[in-house]
Amino acid sequence: MYPSEQQYYNAMKSKGFNPLPQDVHIILAIHNAVNEQGWNQLLEWEKVHSATPPKLKRFMGRPQDLSPKAALLWITGQANRPFDRHDWVVERENGKEVRYVIDFYTGQTDPKDPKPVSMHLDVRPALDSGDALKMRVRKAVDEWKEEWFGREGGKEGVVPSWLAAAAAIVGGEGKKEGGAPRAVPGDARAATK
Repeated sequence: MYPSEQQYYNAMKSKGFNPLPQDVHIILAIHNAVNEQGWNQLLEWEKVHSATPPKLKRFMGRPQDLSPKAALLWITGQANRPFDRHDWVVERENGKEVRYVIDFYTGQTDPKDPKPVSMHLDVRPALDSGDALKMRVRKAVDEWKEEWFGREGGKEGVVPSWLAAAAAIVGGEGKKEGGAPRAVPGDARAATK
């Protein structure tokens, strides 16, 4: 359940913000859409555990606290400092509670209009259990495999592209009569000509 406009307005005032009452409905709509996006990303993590979605048990906004990952990315210059952080605790069907960390980042900005035009959410299980570590390692391996070997019925990976290009070069399939190259699936060299 999301807060009413009045509840959201009161919460913003209590945190030192001074929103215009007529803007609260827009701010609240963005807030709710971002939370839906975060929830959907959380469900992607959780789908390996049960077909039944977990329930949100409790949450805490921690805007001043940097997660270890956000701190590392910020200190090494790989990302800006997130503007917010939430910790969400969900309860699985079996009663187990799992904590998730969500870092909120502003997206790319237009130099002519410095207002943020997008947001990026980094949703992941908090590294406070062996199960959470396994979930994060499994996801990293799956993403690596997809990048390098592709996805069945979807994106072609780097290795199949290289193999197709090598087969075309070795087999002479990359040429047509007259010597001009023709496109071979996965052949980036021919596709750029």
